[in-house]
Amino acid sequence: MYKACVDRMYAATKAEQLEHRITKLTSKRAWESKAAEEAEIVLEKMTQEEQEVLHSYQREKKAALNALKVLLRQPFGKNIAAATSGATPSSQPPLTRKNTTKLLRKRRR
Repeated sequence: MYKACVDRMYAATKAEQLEHRITKLTSKRAWESKAAEEAEIVLEKMTQEEQEVLHSYQREKKAALNALKVLLRQPFGKNIAAATSGATPSSQPPLTRKNTTKLLRKRRR
């Protein structure tokens, strides 16, 4: 039961971290745009690198949220055997720590 809680917390934390990064990037860019507009300065658009970073964070966040949804659908506690005994063959197998980590692995530079 502890492992199930840890996996869920890991997935939720990863999604929250990515949300913070996305918000930080977009709010910084919005502030720069507003300041440039007030100073009547023409500001360059987002560079290709900045766009790629933002899109990669968004993809990672989506993957983390999907992994969290899968984990939250899985029962945990004393009634795991009773809840999974009626599972159909088409249902997804439970995620292991290895699979969860693979879904949420850190972005490599």
